[in-house]
Amino acid sequence: MNEKPLDLENLEKWIDSNILDDSYLRELLIKEIKQRIKEACKFYLRYKDHPKLLVKEHPEYKKEFDKFFTSYYKIFYEYNKWLFKLTFKPVFEKVKNE
Repeated sequence: MNEKPLDLENLEKWIDSNILDDSYLRELLIKEIKQRIKEACKFYLRYKDHPKLLVKEHPEYKKEFDKFFTSYYKIFYEYNKWLFKLTFKPVFEKVKNE
């Protein structure tokens, strides 16, 4: 299996060796990446196990939610997995296309 926890230290090393020589830009980029990951994690944790709250506070996901979850059984067993994929969708799309 290739699953591993998020490792921002290796990301910093990759940025150092591949992208930026300018330390200010490097730090700015790393800070922005960390902030976006933190926001996504907060989103996931807020709505984990709370499908009604997600639909109430984010009606833009109601159509997708209704399409995927046709029964309470499916919500109970698959909602958090669906929410995780929704939260980190750009990450999964990139990996899928590689």
